[in-house]
Amino acid sequence: MIMSGYGDEDDFPTWKENLIFATKLQKECEDRYPGMTRPLDFGEFSYNMDFNNGSLLIEIGTDANTIDEAKYTGELLGNALSSVLRS
Repeated sequence: MIMSGYGDEDDFPTWKENLIFATKLQKECEDRYPGMTRPLDFGEFSYNMDFNNGSLLIEIGTDANTIDEAKYTGELLGNALSSVLRS
């Protein structure tokens, strides 16, 4: 799950850019690996995403996943992230 927060423009000036980045990454993941991601979690939170542009929180796996599944998802996420960063 990709998390992207928002807040007051004075305290969190890059939230719009972060949301755009999050939606691009979400789309790339789903285009490459349908069903890999959960819906984007967008809300009034920052989790240190307010420190610089392009910051997201990405959660991989749940208590229902194995370590091997989480590792494999990390590889797939890396492929998608690489593609988004190159575009």
